[in-house]
Amino acid sequence: MRVAWAANQAEAEMIENLLNAEGIPCMLQRQRGFDVPDFLAAGPRYVLVPAAAEEKARQILADLESGESVLPEDDPGDEPDPRFEVRDFPE
Repeated sequence: MRVAWAANQAEAEMIENLLNAEGIPCMLQRQRGFDVPDFLAAGPRYVLVPAAAEEKARQILADLESGESVLPEDDPGDEPDPRFEVRDFPE
């Protein structure tokens, strides 16, 4: 079932990865006229999901479009990860 349209391969892969992270299998399909090898990453794509996952996929994408958070919120008591600490480099 088509649940989304993307302007190019990169955008389609972003949607695909978001849905995959939620446990929804996806497949990307190029639109007609853009299956020329010279335009591999260019051109619009459809994002397809199984019929059983269509409703959940549409809800996730609607939440994303409306600005609702689809990711779990961090616990405010969490300490920052020291691996991502900003450091000054010695000169």
